[in-house]
Amino acid sequence: MRVIFALPASMLAWLAVAQAQTANWQNFGPPGGGFRVDMPCKSEVKSEQRNGHKVDTALCAFDKAKAGSDLVFMVKYQGRSEAPGPDAQATLDNVVKVITEGGTLISKNSDDIGDYPARSFVMQDKDNDTYQWRIVITDKYFIEVLFLGPKDNALGQKYLDSFGVD
Repeated sequence: MRVIFALPASMLAWLAVAQAQTANWQNFGPPGGGFRVDMPCKSEVKSEQRNGHKVDTALCAFDKAKAGSDLVFMVKYQGRSEAPGPDAQATLDNVVKVITEGGTLISKNSDDIGDYPARSFVMQDKDNDTYQWRIVITDKYFIEVLFLGPKDNALGQKYLDSFGVD
């Protein structure tokens, strides 16, 4: 299985596109289901091809001038056609390792989301930006849910807590 990784620079480039003054919670999920998450603003969805696979990204953000700090809410997902195999746990651990390389891993939990293997982790980059992740492998998708912003931000916590798989 090929995994996908979010690139912080590309997320920050979208900030200007998705500015908002107040949270306007909207449920997001792919057509046909598979997972759902509540996003605090209307998300912009982009698709791209990576290694021959379609990767979709939904993103909404608040810029520092409107929210006091930059806040980024992102869901990145890639279709799958099989149930997670015995290597799913090792794959998730490797994804965490690659994403956190060059940063500081603050915490990591191995837990299931629904009946699927998952990881929740928090990392800080060299600029002291905090990233909170949920990653899961289901029989339909490899999914990354990311919040970039202060660890104690109520919008970020509500967003992360709303994530679930169908």
